[in-house]
Amino acid sequence: MFSNILRSVYNITEISGVLLQLLKPPMLSKLNIFNSKNNPPANASRSPQGPSRPMKFPYTFSAKLAQFPYKFYYQNNHMVRYYCYAVVACLPVFMYISRLSNSPANKEKWAEIRRKEHEELAHKFD
Repeated sequence: MFSNILRSVYNITEISGVLLQLLKPPMLSKLNIFNSKNNPPANASRSPQGPSRPMKFPYTFSAKLAQFPYKFYYQNNHMVRYYCYAVVACLPVFMYISRLSNSPANKEKWAEIRRKEHEELAHKFD
């Protein structure tokens, strides 16, 4: 059943591609819309990495992040390296503490503590 559906979808896309080639008006052929991926439009970027030079003034935050010299700082600044090591080393400890503090038994315990505090404050000024 599923293979029949896939065959019919494939046949429809194959037929629609043929129809597009047959019904293509001469004006649209000048727009480079129907060309293959091997022939990009004239205004497309030639290099796959992006622009050939960085922005002179990266105004946006994403442009600043893209141009930041991460590798240089990691190789030449010991604090950046140690920060990365510390994050990796502390992550299991933080996960353990988070798991303990969010356990159902701990939540019940703190709910009881808050209920007692609320009762004391409710009758404190009576």
